[in-house]
Amino acid sequence: MRKGLIRLHFIFVFLICSIGLFGINSNADEIKIIDTEYATYQENERLINQDLGYGIEHIKTTAISTAKRCNNDSNSINSPQVVNVLSVPSTKNVRVVNYTYPTSNGWSKQTLTKFVQYFEATNPGWVVIAGVNGDFYDWKAHDKALPYHTTGTTVSDGEVLRAIESKSIGYTNNGTTNSFMTTDAMTFTDYHVLTIYDENGEVIKTFNIDKINETPKADELAVLYTYRTNIHKDDDGIPDDYVQTNIDVPNTNSYIIERPQRCLPTDMPQIYAKGEISKINEATTLVFGQFAIVTDNQEIKNYLEIGRTIRVQKEVIGDMAACDQIMAVGSTLVQNGEVSTDNSDGMRQDRHPRTCIGVKEDGTLMFFVVDGRQQDNNMYGMTQDEQGAMMKYYDCYQGFNNDGGGSSTFGVRNENGEFVIMNSPSDGEERTNSNALLIVVPELKLNFSELEDDSVKLSYGNLSKGIEIENVMVTINGVTKEMKTNEFIFDGLTPNTICELNYSYDIIYNGVKASNVGKKQVFTTGKIPPKVENAIFDIVDDNVIIQHKITDVNSLASFGTINYNGGIDFIDDFSLEQTSITLSKFKDLNINISIDYTVGSNPNRNNRLIVDVLWFPSQLDLSNYYEAEKNSLDVIIDEVNHKLKTVSLEEQVGLISNAKEEMAKIKTKTVILNEYKETKKNQLLASLVNKKYNKKNQKLIDEIIEKTNNNIDNSDSLEEIDEIFQNAIDEINEIKTKGCNSNTSALLFALCSSLIAIKILLKKY
Repeated sequence: MRKGLIRLHFIFVFLICSIGLFGINSNADEIKIIDTEYATYQENERLINQDLGYGIEHIKTTAISTAKRCNNDSNSINSPQVVNVLSVPSTKNVRVVNYTYPTSNGWSKQTLTKFVQYFEATNPGWVVIAGVNGDFYDWKAHDKALPYHTTGTTVSDGEVLRAIESKSIGYTNNGTTNSFMTTDAMTFTDYHVLTIYDENGEVIKTFNIDKINETPKADELAVLYTYRTNIHKDDDGIPDDYVQTNIDVPNTNSYIIERPQRCLPTDMPQIYAKGEISKINEATTLVFGQFAIVTDNQEIKNYLEIGRTIRVQKEVIGDMAACDQIMAVGSTLVQNGEVSTDNSDGMRQDRHPRTCIGVKEDGTLMFFVVDGRQQDNNMYGMTQDEQGAMMKYYDCYQGFNNDGGGSSTFGVRNENGEFVIMNSPSDGEERTNSNALLIVVPELKLNFSELEDDSVKLSYGNLSKGIEIENVMVTINGVTKEMKTNEFIFDGLTPNTICELNYSYDIIYNGVKASNVGKKQVFTTGKIPPKVENAIFDIVDDNVIIQHKITDVNSLASFGTINYNGGIDFIDDFSLEQTSITLSKFKDLNINISIDYTVGSNPNRNNRLIVDVLWFPSQLDLSNYYEAEKNSLDVIIDEVNHKLKTVSLEEQVGLISNAKEEMAKIKTKTVILNEYKETKKNQLLASLVNKKYNKKNQKLIDEIIEKTNNNIDNSDSLEEIDEIFQNAIDEINEIKTKGCNSNTSALLFALCSSLIAIKILLKKY
């Protein structure tokens, strides 16, 4: 008995120790599961866990969820899911933007990728780090009067594009833990507000608008716009057409905006409109998408002038007025840290692809996209109960359902700087939506374009308001240059070479200066492009003869044309160097040659080389002229080509004819050389006038002249002729003339004669 008790005691102690030992390991590997009244959620395997910078983290994970109540899926227990989760800290250098694609007179549907591209193109200095689809919207264009609008309120950068008393969330983007705000119903002013801006986009003044599409009384302010009203032909609740109400503008005290940046007119009556005043005091009927201001209030009129930008909109009031980005949402999924189970937008118990947004208690902003309708790929989608359990799993304090289904889309910017879609949209491709939530940060994104064989164009557009950029240094393949303006040609590159582009810069936002390094970009320069040389034309008889030499060492050219006012001639064979076109086909002689070609770069692009064809006499060979005559010919040719751009065909033909006559008077090398030869020969003979030689010396002189003339005739150089001539003169000067010897004899004879005469005289006397 005693031994048995000892044995039992030993076994008990062993079990306790084992439980303690293995219990530690069990706690270390404990699987987190959220189990709520109607759903469960747990992660399975994290496929991606990446830091996107600025404290933004992205998780892509497989998961398992259970829907304890589900209408459209019989296999709702432990269902596989694929979920993308984004956490964004509330900091001053990270903003959430409720973005819509701006069209002048309505709403437009775009993919998330297009939203990102257009945002960055129109907001230099900001880069999209991540994004999700936005609000529910009129995706089937049931609203005939103003289709594709968001279902609820839409505020983007303070622009109240749509004012609806909807449940909404908002972002103040102030960097505090309270940057995320919510309301069950938006509130707005009962009136519209006119905002007037200066040339820098700063608000000058605001005025309350008294009337909409009504004639204002004295000192009142009215906004006028043409609008549309839906027509229902049956009881299905869906409009079948619309009728348009055109509004007339008076010819006094009126300020018309003909081409607004954006105009969203409705018959509620409600409008959002912004644009520049283009006409004043002109009676007109507004077309849909135009608006006008009418007032005789002198204070208001003092601010209104052509070119002045104005805006008309309702203003947000209440707590949500602190938000510059506001979007309507659907069901509440998490409230005060607890999963909500009874607040539904009508799809709580159906499984679909889902998008939802929320916030943690510390202010961290959360974004989720759940893939669905793809069970073969383990993407079942979720009920709203499962969404709530999922959001609680990631510690959301508040959470709301967005538009889902085929609209659910999630993307991030990858390490190569490319914006890529990370989920699997159930339509098989990105669906177009009316808005998107973009997570943006102040960054300089260099765009490269116009890739050539030895250069690339770098640019970043005009910086957005509030952003300053300094000290942009660009390095390509080890060569660093400073980019002093927002457009810069980086040249000196090697053709057909892989180039690595790196850059650094200082950026200032909200008064804080930070030194950043841009994301590396890689491209390949193009190959040596086609060239068009010696592109000239002349009129010969009744034809225009066009000469050209096209070289394309890399066979990049795909298409070539000779273009003129009156027609196009295709260059079918680039090896041909002459084309003849009847003069009667031309309306003028302004001609160019264009060559379409692929650059051969990466990314590749098409380019077009355009070369003007200039007039040059077809029979003219400048090598036949000396420099002075060449210069004279060039002056005539340049003057003709300059005048050809502005005169009629008849005058062009006359200019060319007159120029040819004038050029014919200019002497060629041959003419000048022959004339010079004769001149020098004559000068040589002239040097011998009045000179006499004895027989022997005369023979020498004759030989010099014959030799010199032969040398001059055989020479083709003016300088050489001068040298030959001078040598002949020097030789002749060394030969004594006959005149020099006779004088000496005569002098002696005279002396002798004088002496004899003197002697005779002496004898006589």
